[in-house]
Amino acid sequence: MCRKVVWITSLTDYVNHIAGNCTGEHFLFRGQLDGEALLPRFGRPPLHPDPVNTEVRMREDLERCSPRLLGRLPANRWEWLALGQHYRMPTRLLDWTFNALAALWFAVSRRQAAQGRINGAVWALEFRDEDIIVPRKKDDPHGIKRTGVLLPKHIEGRIAAQSGCFTVHRYDDGDRRYIALDEDPLHKDHLTKLVVAEALFGDLRDQLHRVGVNQSMLFPDMDGLCAHLDWFHRRPHGSGAAAQSGCT
Repeated sequence: MCRKVVWITSLTDYVNHIAGNCTGEHFLFRGQLDGEALLPRFGRPPLHPDPVNTEVRMREDLERCSPRLLGRLPANRWEWLALGQHYRMPTRLLDWTFNALAALWFAVSRRQAAQGRINGAVWALEFRDEDIIVPRKKDDPHGIKRTGVLLPKHIEGRIAAQSGCFTVHRYDDGDRRYIALDEDPLHKDHLTKLVVAEALFGDLRDQLHRVGVNQSMLFPDMDGLCAHLDWFHRRPHGSGAAAQSGCT
């Protein structure tokens, strides 16, 4: 379903592959568990019988109800969707990053993997200029006919810290479903999947921490800091030394 599948055996192996094959500014990365669909949350089962209109109503309610909670209001519908996605509201957006190390962290940090011993996967997407969505030219994110790439303004700290961006998925009226990226004829040949064995998760997360990629860096708020400290001080064979936690 994609151009290439590569098995990664170490952090050095991963970095070398990215450096040798994912050059230029038109590569995005997404870390997840292997086997998960490249679908946004609104496109995953169980699918609502009227998904597009429901998605519109959710965005409209977000615009109506959230201003009192925000310091800055989004400028357009695309920014509202990005904001909703940031706070885990289901949308047709799927999270990606320009930071390949951040993507690897997301691939090896999923707790449910420990229960089912599921491998991780980092997807690399090479996108083209014509894939980029320009909000001022396309004002209706719910009516797009072609899956594209949204490069959002950094309206939230996490989006900036994670070098975040999104794919915006089209809805197929005939099949009555959102189309997964690895099933989309325009994009599936521009994907590479890097698979990481579950047995390597612990070592890779330790190594990523040593080069400054951890939950506190990717989630620059109290939630991220406390989750990082929880992992650092309670991980197997952790030193528990505060000076090595990355906190200042």
